[in-house]
Amino acid sequence: MINRKIVALRVEAEVNLESTLYMRLYHVLQTHYPDQLQFFCDSYEEGPSPLQILIDMMSNISDGIWVSQSLYQAFEVFAEDVVLACAKQHQDDPSCYISHDFRHSLMVHAHMVHLFEQTHVVIQAAEAMTKLSYPLITFTFDMIHLLHDIGYPKQSELGVQKSNHTFEGAYIFKTQIAPKLQGLFRQLHIPIKQQSKMIRMITEGILYHGADKIEDHYNIKCQTSLGTFYTQEDKWPKFKQFCLDRQLDVTHVSTLSKPVPIRYLDCEKKNDNAFGIACMKLDLVEDPFTGVIRYTDNAHTCHGRLSDEQKTSDIVRQYQANPLSDQCLLRPPEGQDRYLAGIVPVESTQVIGSQESLGLQIHMNQHYHPLMAVKVQFDDKMIKLPLFYVKRIQDAFKWLTFNQIPIRVDVCPPYKNIAKLV
Repeated sequence: MINRKIVALRVEAEVNLESTLYMRLYHVLQTHYPDQLQFFCDSYEEGPSPLQILIDMMSNISDGIWVSQSLYQAFEVFAEDVVLACAKQHQDDPSCYISHDFRHSLMVHAHMVHLFEQTHVVIQAAEAMTKLSYPLITFTFDMIHLLHDIGYPKQSELGVQKSNHTFEGAYIFKTQIAPKLQGLFRQLHIPIKQQSKMIRMITEGILYHGADKIEDHYNIKCQTSLGTFYTQEDKWPKFKQFCLDRQLDVTHVSTLSKPVPIRYLDCEKKNDNAFGIACMKLDLVEDPFTGVIRYTDNAHTCHGRLSDEQKTSDIVRQYQANPLSDQCLLRPPEGQDRYLAGIVPVESTQVIGSQESLGLQIHMNQHYHPLMAVKVQFDDKMIKLPLFYVKRIQDAFKWLTFNQIPIRVDVCPPYKNIAKLV
């Protein structure tokens, strides 16, 4: 009888504190992002609300959050910063790119969940590599996926190139969110070494998730308090000043005999290309935290990802009036890439995995056949627009392997020879 009473009191405490936290975060959203309140608090995809999803994922780090007042208070401080970052990402999503709002983060996370349901190899590898407990590993994966694009609003505000969103997101996490997370770690009595390991893995997951496009080769390696970057002699003074302005500690600088392939990042203005991050080939089993986010992020390419504005643009109306005309698709509004014409021939993508291999199935939609008449440029060649989407995913996946095996990309309904699309 006593045990039942203790269990009942614990459940009541959990319900009361979770309800208190939900209302606290509701108030935070209402104060700072009232226009986003409905999205974050309504049911999402016939399931829990995005706000409830965030609370559930963050609280998975420890069952004790709901019964320890001091632990709960540390969790509340951390949760507020996470929710504010996600709400800003959703509200200030740049319209000139395919949508990177919080819906995208939730879908990328869903791809991660499907991956882990189909293969346990990645989680097992992460456990062996980090020596962290299962709850801490899943929490780390969750945070990387939910926060990987929080840098887009700052990138847009600064007017620098798209790839800078990775730097800005990692910077926001490391300077604003991580200190609150460390406060939560202390309440959980997580050892300092494990704290540092988790902070580093989340930071690197955000920072390096877009490092899959070679744009140049730089030979000066700079290790900083945020991560490792590369520059070259004529750009080093600008990057050094940038680190001072951003209060990044430069811990080591070396000149390499062989330049490293990099993706550009800007310091001051768009396309100054003052530094970059290394383009690295990753294996999801050997580099699980950075590898998985790169796989799941690129896997989320579908028509449903477009914003309402993109789905109803002038280009879409022109296309609907004359679907065989390529003029409306080859000349999108200034600032948008030609493939963001509001019409994506991919309906959905599906993770296909096992313990031995990993793939992605691409399901085309009704836009597929009309868009066969449209050609766009890819790698200095003109190719048919449906193939462009397939090629983009394949191009990103060529940097990834699973158990040292290339990740396959299948088009559904299956075509005997995808080359026929060219």
